[in-house]
Amino acid sequence: MTLAHWIYALGTIVVVLTMILRRNVVIPCIVSTFLIGLIFHGSLVPAVQALFNACMAALGELGSIFVIIGLMYAMLQSLSVTGADELLVAPLKRFMVSPLISYITIVVATYVISVFFWPTPAVPLIGALLVPIAVKAGLPPMAGAVAIALAGQGMALSGDIVIQGANNLSAKSAG
Repeated sequence: MTLAHWIYALGTIVVVLTMILRRNVVIPCIVSTFLIGLIFHGSLVPAVQALFNACMAALGELGSIFVIIGLMYAMLQSLSVTGADELLVAPLKRFMVSPLISYITIVVATYVISVFFWPTPAVPLIGALLVPIAVKAGLPPMAGAVAIALAGQGMALSGDIVIQGANNLSAKSAG
């Protein structure tokens, strides 16, 4: 392995440790990418160009997904300003009479909303509106969080039959 490979491995370890410590990973990624470019090219200017090219490649792959998430977040915020978000989930409130039914209701609602909106902004919407009602019905807060995570970030994002952002990204990266 070359020195660039070792820097890559070290950078990966630093990024994982940074995530474990719940810190921002942007600086370690920038530093490791710059160091790899510097070691590979042996000069400062091509290293900066490598860093820029890496950012452009990431933007090319992920830019459309960022735009979709931003638009979905803006639309869901407009729903909450008008109060339409509460009307959207109001019919579900009457079903939450026991912990089991509350859990199932949260899973189904999170999945359906996450399929048609992006799961990242849909999860806080469900969490803010339905989980407090489910907790009043006897569902433990952690069970509500598990239901939202499984249905939203798990099932809806991995299936993603409507928006197809995650599937498209996985297919492009696989070749």
